[in-house]
Amino acid sequence: MLIFLQCSETKSGWGSQHDLPLGNRRADFLDNALRAQQRPLLVAQGTHPALLAEMSNIQVSGTTIVWPGCVRGEETGNGINVGVYLADGTILTNLMTHEQHEGQDHYETILKDPLETNPARRYKAIGWSSFDWDGPMSGIYTATSPDGLNWNVTPEPVFRYHPRPGTNDLGPVGDAQSLMIDTLKNRYVAFLWHFPHRAISFSDDFTTWTPPETFIRTRHHQTEFYNNSGFVYADQYLGIVTIFDLNQHVHNMNCHLITSRDCRRWEMPPADRPMIECGEVGEWNRFCSWNGGSPPIRVGDELYIYFRGGAQRHGPYEGPDNSTQPFAIGLAKLRVDGFASLGASFDGGEFVTTPWQIDGGRLVLNAKCDFGQIRVELMDEDDQPLPGYALEECLPVSGDDTDLQVHWKDKNDLSGAVGKTVRLRFELKNAR
Repeated sequence: MLIFLQCSETKSGWGSQHDLPLGNRRADFLDNALRAQQRPLLVAQGTHPALLAEMSNIQVSGTTIVWPGCVRGEETGNGINVGVYLADGTILTNLMTHEQHEGQDHYETILKDPLETNPARRYKAIGWSSFDWDGPMSGIYTATSPDGLNWNVTPEPVFRYHPRPGTNDLGPVGDAQSLMIDTLKNRYVAFLWHFPHRAISFSDDFTTWTPPETFIRTRHHQTEFYNNSGFVYADQYLGIVTIFDLNQHVHNMNCHLITSRDCRRWEMPPADRPMIECGEVGEWNRFCSWNGGSPPIRVGDELYIYFRGGAQRHGPYEGPDNSTQPFAIGLAKLRVDGFASLGASFDGGEFVTTPWQIDGGRLVLNAKCDFGQIRVELMDEDDQPLPGYALEECLPVSGDDTDLQVHWKDKNDLSGAVGKTVRLRFELKNAR
């Protein structure tokens, strides 16, 4: 059994980093920290980044950065050698070009599909085309591939920028979209820009889609929910939404966490600061940090979150405080399961979980308590401690890790509670 308590600062990875706190969540979202690269991984004019993940849910056996768009360069093997190296030292060579619409397409999401049984459709993608801007062929296309390199793109938009009158065309939608493979309900989910709101559409076969429905509504004329991603995390849905502040004195984009239990009703937990924030003066993402189209990738005890950003403001902006530098792709790292936490200072605090049935194993905590402690009690359905699992019998847990095991004086595991319905009572002192 694994209990997730907190997200502390992530361990230093490659390159210099700075902290981007998630901020106080006021209740269940307390003092989490997220780190982002001080330098972007890749900069290329006129391109849009996507992450191709060899994925089953968010567990990965390997990852590949893919940057579709109108990229030009020396072709080497299956891609373009741009001399960019990833964290593990491997060179990034599999940049893709797409010539169908004269290079006017960008694909934010490219995923390996764990649901697909047809090898020719193993990879899925969703993207925008500006081709035929004022006509019916501009909009969002889908694509399939056997290998992530050679793609079969739909001949017409699945969602149109200009739906044709008197037809069943889906739309109108804009150029900010992403794709989620819903492994909980075996379906595909398209997140769409339904000006100025966010809309959602579902498909069972990646061919026929439901009419887009608004699920995040913009309520202020100077604030726009520009784009969002979504992903399955355990038994629920999480996502990252980009909020575009159109006030000319601010005019920036930041990433915020969103959550859902059914993938239809989404909420943004209260926070004092964004999840991934624009950089300070002098940093590469000075005015823009917005979501990528792919889920986080677990690497060891961290989640790698690839995002887009830049020192250039997204239009329309009329002031002098701007840059001409191109947008780029960045990497933020979060402690695994560190989207939220519960914590207490030295004066102590307690909380009790909902009931569940014990099936054995160990009790393991993801916690930061190296300068404090945590004790745990197992309570029965009458809120009485189980023999051997009382709070007073628990050996205080101290440390900063994702795998802190709980012991009691005469119990090293949960074998004495197998088959029983219990609630866990936590006592925290300077811990989260």
